[in-house]
Amino acid sequence: MDRPAGFKWIRSPRDYWKIGPLYIWKWLTLFLLAAGAGAVLGIFGLPSLRAPVSGPEIPQYAYNDPALLEVTGAVRILDGQGRVRYEGEVAAGSCTGQGKIYDQAGQLVYDGPLVDGVRAGEDGKVYSGGVLVYEGAMAADRYEGEGQRVDPDTGVVSQGQFVAGVFEGEGSQYAEDGTLLRTGTFVEERLNGQGREYSEAGVLLREGTFRDGLLHGEGTQYTAGGALEYQGEFYEGTFHGQGALYDTLSQTLRYQGEFVHGRPAGQGRLYHPSGQLLYEGQVADGQPRADAFLGLSLAEVEAAFQEHWLLYAWEGVTAFVYPSFHLMFITEMPVELVSPSGQAARTEEERQQMLEAIAARTEQEAQEEAEVSPQPSASAQPAGDVELSPDTEKAELTITQVLSYGAPLAGVAQPESLLASGTQETGWQGWFSDFAAGETLTGASVAQTGPFVYEFTAEDRSGSTGYYLAEGAGVASTTVYQDGKDGPLWYQSAERKEDGT
Repeated sequence: MDRPAGFKWIRSPRDYWKIGPLYIWKWLTLFLLAAGAGAVLGIFGLPSLRAPVSGPEIPQYAYNDPALLEVTGAVRILDGQGRVRYEGEVAAGSCTGQGKIYDQAGQLVYDGPLVDGVRAGEDGKVYSGGVLVYEGAMAADRYEGEGQRVDPDTGVVSQGQFVAGVFEGEGSQYAEDGTLLRTGTFVEERLNGQGREYSEAGVLLREGTFRDGLLHGEGTQYTAGGALEYQGEFYEGTFHGQGALYDTLSQTLRYQGEFVHGRPAGQGRLYHPSGQLLYEGQVADGQPRADAFLGLSLAEVEAAFQEHWLLYAWEGVTAFVYPSFHLMFITEMPVELVSPSGQAARTEEERQQMLEAIAARTEQEAQEEAEVSPQPSASAQPAGDVELSPDTEKAELTITQVLSYGAPLAGVAQPESLLASGTQETGWQGWFSDFAAGETLTGASVAQTGPFVYEFTAEDRSGSTGYYLAEGAGVASTTVYQDGKDGPLWYQSAERKEDGT
C-alpha cells in the first residue's frame, strides 16, 4: 500500500540489539536466520529423530575368492560382474543354512534353506520372474514333500505332495480365484486313483477312479449344471462296460445295461421319461437293435417290449407297431383277425339257416328247436372290436422284416452311395409309415377296426419312389427318403440276406 505523504518509519531502541558500539536491527537478524535455516533444510532435509544403528557390515566375496573357504556366517557372494548372486549363510565357504539366490538380472529366484549349495529343507520359496511360484519342502534342488505350486501361465495352484519336482500323491488343484478344480490322488501331475474333478464355476463334473486324468473304472459323470448324467464303468474317459444313463432334465433313468465306447450297446433296458420300463433286450446306439429281431417270433418280440403293439394289416401283410421306438415288426405269415360281435352275427346266420331247414319238417319241431337254442344278442359286443385271434400261435409267427419310420434302424448297414439303387411302387411301407407318423395318407385309406387294429385299403398305387440298398453282417437294408438323398428319411427296412441273392 502506498504510504501517505510525509509518512516516516519510526523505530524505538527496543527494535535493536546493542553489541558493543554496534546496533543490530532485530527483525533483519531474524529474517537472515530464517533464510539460512530454510536453505539448510532444502539441501540436507530434516535430521533423523532416531538414534543411528550400528552393526557389522555383511562381508562380500567373489565366487572364486579363496578366502571364502575359511568363512562361516552371513555373506554376500558376487559374480564376475560384481552382481550379488547369493546372500545368506555359509559354512566353510559352502552355501548352507538360510539364504537367497538371485539371477543375473538381480531378481530373487530362491529364498530358503540350503545344504552345500543345494536347495533342501522345509519352507523354501521359489520365484520365477520375481513372482513366487512354489512354497514348501525342497530336496536336491527339486520340490519334495508338502508344498504349493503356482503355474505362472494358467494361475492354477497345485497344493499337496510333490515327488522329485512332480505333483504326485494326495493333493488338490485350484483355479487362480481359489475355486477347487481337482482333488484326490495324483501321479505325474494327473489324477490317478480316487478323485473328483470340478468346472471353473466349482460344479462337480466327475468323480470316481481316474487313470492319467480320465475316469477309468467305476465313476459318475455330471453335466456342467451339476445334473447326474451317467453312473457306472468308464474306459479312458468314455462310458464303457455296465452303466446307467439318466435324463439330465428329469433325472430319471433312461438306459441301464452295457456300453461300448460311449454308446449304449449290447444287452440293456430302455425306459420312458416317466420311469416306466419300455424295452429289455439287444441295444445299438441307444435303440432296440433291429437286426436282432429278424427270425424271432412274435412271442419273443412281445417279451422284449413292455408297451402293447398296434397292428397294421393290408392284403396279407401284418405289421406289429411299437410307436415309442418308431418300429414295425412285419410277418408275411397268415394272421387271423376275429371280431366277437361279427362272430356272433355269423353264428346267428348259421342258426337261421338251420331253422329254415327244420321248418321244412314241422313248425312245431322248429319252435321246439328254437327254445332249445336261444338267440344270441348281436349287440353284446361293441362295434370295432377286431382283434388277433386267440388261437394265434405267437411262438410260430416269424418276424421276416423290421421297419423304422422317420429314423434309421439301429444295428444295420446305412447307405453310402448318392445314387439310388432303383425305384419301386409306393406301397404299404409308405402308407404304414405315414399313418404311424401322423402324416396325410396318399393312395390308401385306413379304418380302425379294433382297439389295436388298423386295416388299410389301397386306392391308388401309381406313385413310385427311389430306394437305396446297403448290406452288412448278412442283413440287407432298404432306405427311402422323402425327396431323394437330401430329404428326410421316410422309412428304412431290414431283412436277412438270402444266400446267393
